[in-house]
Amino acid sequence: MRCEPNKTKCPARKWTKRAGTVAFVFFLGKGLLWLGLAAAGAYYTMN
Repeated sequence: MRCEPNKTKCPARKWTKRAGTVAFVFFLGKGLLWLGLAAAGAYYTMN
């Protein structure tokens, strides 16, 4: 395969990478929130 220097990059690749990062951060935050709620519920149940 030859490199084509005049070939532009696909803009969809940038957007899909950004959407994947946003989705990862969203679900990470959501999971941590659920763990925090479960920990708070266990803490207040024990006391």
